[in-house]
Amino acid sequence: PHSRTNMTLREFRERCRHLKWVPAWSGMKRLGTSRILLTSYLWTFLVPVGAQLLATEHPEILRHLPFTWQLWFLASCAFSAGALIFVSSCPAFVRNYERFVQFRAEGRGSPQLFHALRETLTRTLSAHDEMIATHFVTRFTLPDAPAPAHSPLLPATLPKVTEPEIPEELQPGAFWFIRDLADCCAPIRRTICFACYLAGFVLSGIIVLQNAY
Repeated sequence: PHSRTNMTLREFRERCRHLKWVPAWSGMKRLGTSRILLTSYLWTFLVPVGAQLLATEHPEILRHLPFTWQLWFLASCAFSAGALIFVSSCPAFVRNYERFVQFRAEGRGSPQLFHALRETLTRTLSAHDEMIATHFVTRFTLPDAPAPAHSPLLPATLPKVTEPEIPEELQPGAFWFIRDLADCCAPIRRTICFACYLAGFVLSGIIVLQNAY
């Protein structure tokens, strides 16, 4: 039964990563936390307002711009949409921690790992949540740990009141188990986020080419 659980888990992870051309959340973290891109929503307001003022007061300047302001506006919208999706959909566990030492340096341990697992399973909305939770408890807790209690607030059978303890030596493995799972969760929102960033860069590239020629 244990090997069958492992096989099912591997299949689940492969299914999560079937869109290999779409980066994981960690792969878009630099974009999602970029101050320049996070302020791109300002241009979605400033560009049309500025274009309207130029059209009214100095239409000749607008006509001689080396690029079309519409492309600038669309690029700003694309970057803003990508940033909004990243901030609202990327799991905090991925945004806040790149390594276990960062997690441990904040004094976090077993309770926070179980909390992160709950949040991750809530985001996956998968029929395999119970299998993943059972595998996690079996792999990263002591053999004599108490059985997890069912909670109707969770999408899986997870410890809530009587949580088993994850030994310190197993916490690094538990950390990466959860982070890898969180990194590929919400594939639809992750795909839309990547598409928005890609559209923003394509439009920005067109603007650069317009300026060059």
